[in-house]
Amino acid sequence: MKNKYTIGLLLLLNYATSQTRTSGLVPLGSGEMTVQIDLNDTNSKVTTTLSGPSSKWFSIGLNTDCMCVADCLLYKNNTFYDAQLQGGHNTPIIDVENNWTLLSDIVSNTSRTITITRDYISSDPTDFTFSSSLNSMNIIWAYACDDPSVLFYHCDYFGVQNLNFSNLQTNTLDIELNSITLYPNPAIKSITLLTNKAISIDTISIYNAIGQLIVETPINNLISSYAMDISNLSKGIYFIEISNSKNKITKKFVKL
Repeated sequence: MKNKYTIGLLLLLNYATSQTRTSGLVPLGSGEMTVQIDLNDTNSKVTTTLSGPSSKWFSIGLNTDCMCVADCLLYKNNTFYDAQLQGGHNTPIIDVENNWTLLSDIVSNTSRTITITRDYISSDPTDFTFSSSLNSMNIIWAYACDDPSVLFYHCDYFGVQNLNFSNLQTNTLDIELNSITLYPNPAIKSITLLTNKAISIDTISIYNAIGQLIVETPINNLISSYAMDISNLSKGIYFIEISNSKNKITKKFVKL
């Protein structure tokens, strides 16, 4: 009976950790753009992390290997758009309804990284439909040429990339970073990072609501509690990015 219970538990754990599939972080071209798409089969949500030049538009087309009619993710003029490619070099059409939710928009040096999420099946029939059976897909990518104001004038900054999805195994590091809490939140003078046990942290960074880096603090140590002085920050919404050599997470806090 004990052996059956053990086998059943192992199968359950394996099933639970395989509910998220990821493309991993994929450089596009020579690395000016990157993309990572995570598929959560438990709640049927897709999360896309897309980076590109902070001063130019950048875009990917979903489930296509050519400038054909296709679903499109576009960032330009400090705004993310849910759009549709029209084929050829025609300007994409912005969808009437944006079915993606913007989770974060962070600028670091000359790179901007956005994280967006939506349901596998969108209310817009022209949007690409993700599914639990999706194991690979092609995307096209591009970013602006010398004049960032001209949409889809991308010179040689474009290409095709195949994404393959594999199971994301939840490891100890993921669990540890996700266990970090912020206290108090909202905060006035200081905010403290709390963990259940000492974990390795390399850097703690604070970004404002529009993704500008405000504070970057090297840690390079094991910590279980760390207080940060935020008395000089203006009132508003901020994001703390906590990273080490293998992972990073972002948490939101409010400065009163």
